Amino acid sequence: MTKEVIPPSERRWRKKYGPPLPDEVIRKMTHEYMRKHCLGFAEIEDYVREASAILKRGNVDLATAREVLRRIASDFIFIYDLGVDDKGRARMRSSFRRFLAFPMSAKVRAFIGDDVFFGFRQRLSEHQLWVEHGLDEPDEDE
Repeated sequence: MTKEVIPPSERRWRKKYGPPLPDEVIRKMTHEYMRKHCLGFAEIEDYVREASAILKRGNVDLATAREVLRRIASDFIFIYDLGVDDKGRARMRSSFRRFLAFPMSAKVRAFIGDDVFFGFRQRLSEHQLWVEHGLDEPDEDE
């Protein structure tokens, strides 16, 4: 059995702070930290819950529905950029692909607006470039 080789900088860190935490603990701590300290994160979670309830309930005028969809999309982009780890980003990219592949008429896409879809497409094309240059692994559903 080989002994784990730990660089001196990490040895000093472990001596001062202890062994590294498991990924699940880090994920939970990150979410709690984001919920408590990240400006707007708790409001985003609450807004998405309320907005999805409003849209499911129905009887909403079209302008309100459009603004709700735009706000939810921008919030998802915010969470993708700042609030999730690599596995979470892969899951979110998968949902972005499913959303963009969902059959919608040209009228519906024009009604919602291209700015909603732009953020999703931009994140997917960035990931594609990272994969092409070997900086990231391809997603399972690509």
